[in-house]
Amino acid sequence: MNNLVKIKVNEIINGQTAVSSIEGEKLYKKISENFQVDTNVELDFSEIKLIISAFLNSSIGQLYGVYETPFIKEHLTIKGMESDDLYLLKKVTDRAKEYFLNKSQFENSVNEIL
Repeated sequence: MNNLVKIKVNEIINGQTAVSSIEGEKLYKKISENFQVDTNVELDFSEIKLIISAFLNSSIGQLYGVYETPFIKEHLTIKGMESDDLYLLKKVTDRAKEYFLNKSQFENSVNEIL
């Protein structure tokens, strides 16, 4: 069985508002370090009062560019997140899966628009 690392999100971002993509990147690095050694991660959002998609994209969404969905499902647990934030997380992860599945197509579409 894999080890489990419990991460209190408020301790990583030093606060109760998960709004910065830079703070999200810090959390991403913590998660990724553990995934690289096949360790399960439990993210505890119980002290977080505000979460926006930019934070979730940089912390959790970009995991889908490196790890397969089944691996993430098996290794990542979310705890203490409000239902509205869980809905936002689902939107972010669905978008990330789509993006990384069709990355070149997305980038070509953006380049055509610009």
